[in-house]
Amino acid sequence: MRTARTWMWIALAGCGVLAAPRRPASAAQDAGPDFTQGEVPESALSRVIDLGPTGARGVMDRNWIRARQIRIARVDEGSPADGILQEGDVILGIGDEPFEDHARRRFGEAIMHAETEAAGGRLRLLRWREGETEPVTLQLVVMGSYSDTAPWDCEKSARIVERALAYIERRGTPVGNELGTQALVASLGLLATGEERVLPRVREHVESIVRRTAEAPEDRPPHGQFQGWSWAYINLLLNEYLVATGDRQVLPAIERYSRAIARGQSSSGTWSHGMTAPDPATGAPRPLGGYGTVNQVSIACWMSLVMAQRNGVTDPAIERAIRNKSTFLNAFIDFGAIPYGDHHPSGFLHDNNGRNSLAAVGFAALIGALIAVGWRIAGPGDLASTRTAHIARVEISGVITNDRRKMEMLARIAESRAVRGVVLSINSPGGTVTGAEELY
Repeated sequence: MRTARTWMWIALAGCGVLAAPRRPASAAQDAGPDFTQGEVPESALSRVIDLGPTGARGVMDRNWIRARQIRIARVDEGSPADGILQEGDVILGIGDEPFEDHARRRFGEAIMHAETEAAGGRLRLLRWREGETEPVTLQLVVMGSYSDTAPWDCEKSARIVERALAYIERRGTPVGNELGTQALVASLGLLATGEERVLPRVREHVESIVRRTAEAPEDRPPHGQFQGWSWAYINLLLNEYLVATGDRQVLPAIERYSRAIARGQSSSGTWSHGMTAPDPATGAPRPLGGYGTVNQVSIACWMSLVMAQRNGVTDPAIERAIRNKSTFLNAFIDFGAIPYGDHHPSGFLHDNNGRNSLAAVGFAALIGALIAVGWRIAGPGDLASTRTAHIARVEISGVITNDRRKMEMLARIAESRAVRGVVLSINSPGGTVTGAEELY
């Protein structure tokens, strides 16, 4: 059975082409480079990006907002683009119309339309090649349309998952690269399918990590190329495997990775490609040096600690690291997207790379983790007023939001020496990020 969290890994593991609402173009708006007029300096170009299911990859203006063209950098053999596009071609638009604004978004929208039953998989592009411009058609696989509740109850989402599963099974885990991020995300994706047939392969991967962890120094569990990324996704995989299988033999490895991640957190509550070392004299966290904060990996590290807490790992340092990162993320609420690093909130939601989505799922998981370890919240009634020792029974129902009376009740319970425990009853579909964080 697929859960909301495991579906999230399928959604966030890839870096596909995203669609977004159309904004009216301005004639005076600055456009990106014109690839049809000669060479463009590499410094002005974006990294090479996948062009969805076409099998082509391309580059565009470094500022994707300005991009009006996509230059083809590579075409996979046997893909829909093979024989129709080639390196050096320039995509000028969709159908017969050139791009008027954000080329990457419009390309994503065109793919979504082409994959519908009505369009029959036909993706029509305006191609420039060696001075000649003409429309061409790529034949994509018909995937249907997303449902209003996608990825849940959505045939297209299910087809995407099945195709991804088939690809991962064909590709296999690279030998000697069990700690690499791609291998870790692949195993997370396999777990997310809920298919029994994938468990032996995932189990083999997890057991390999557990063995290597047991052989490593206590304070330095093994990692791949980038310590931050590797530790985050190793810890997420171990935790998700425990949730899926109940195999508690992985718990010692989870505890080691969680303590190491918490120890490597910066004084501002973040992580980077690597970790920071605590002050040797006081043990207090220190600022990140060098590259600074990388929020994508920071959120993954934080989520892995949230999952560890849910799975029963208790440690004051881990709890403090979760709280510090939660506070950091709260600073962006109502101000814009979570940025790449130590930057102002981003207005470029298309370039957010899943950070907002991951944070939202993280806060939802945090609610579950706090409940799982016996977190207590108070509802109506003055449960802290009696002078005799007692167990307070607390009920909460409905959506969890900001609630001043609830906060005051929590404070009274915390201050009461008579309250020896709390029996909690919850009937809630979830709540807001600010409401959950306030309660936390």
